[in-house]
Amino acid sequence: MQDAMREEKPTQNGRTSDEDLFEVLIAISVVAKQLAKRVMMKGDNHEQNEQTSNGT
Repeated sequence: MQDAMREEKPTQNGRTSDEDLFEVLIAISVVAKQLAKRVMMKGDNHEQNEQTSNGT
């Protein structure tokens, strides 16, 4: 618990580790959104393919 209460010290370039973690979390979020869009697009394409193949 003491670790959580200690004051963050800036790293060599003046940024705290919290800021670094924040940037990593944002990057993960962006990638997750991109992957979700791709999955949704593939699902839509699959549904369209099923509809066209059933219509013949």
